Amino acid sequence: MTTLAQILLAPERREAISGKLAAWIERYVHERGGIKGLALKAGVKALQAVRPDALPRGVDLLLPEFAQALEPLFQRFRKEGGKDFGAFVAKNLDEATDAVMAVTDRRAAHTRFKALSGAYRRLRGTLEG
Repeated sequence: MTTLAQILLAPERREAISGKLAAWIERYVHERGGIKGLALKAGVKALQAVRPDALPRGVDLLLPEFAQALEPLFQRFRKEGGKDFGAFVAKNLDEATDAVMAVTDRRAAHTRFKALSGAYRRLRGTLEG
C-alpha cells in the first residue's frame, strides 16, 4: 500500500509540494490581521531577512516528518474510499493541524538555534485560530 510519504516525497513531486506549501504559509501570514497577524508577519519577515529561502527550505526539510504525522489521517482517508485527500484534510482540519504543529513544536524544542526556538515559542500562539 502506498504511503503519504511515498506520494509527497517522490522526486518528481517534492519540490513542487514544498513550494506550494511555502506559498500557502506566506499567503496565510499575509492575510492575518490584528496584533497576532502583526507579530506573525514581523517574525516571518525577520526570518526571511536572515535567510530569504527559509520558508521553502524549512518546509522541504520538514516534509518527511509532516507526511509521517499525517499518515494516520491518510490511511483513514483511504480506508473510507476517499477521492480527494485535500478535501478530507479540510474536513479534519483540527486533527491535521495538531499533527503538523506537533512536528514543528518538537523541532523547535530541539533546535540548536536558541534564538529561532525562542521566536517560535513567542509566535506559536498566533498560528492557531
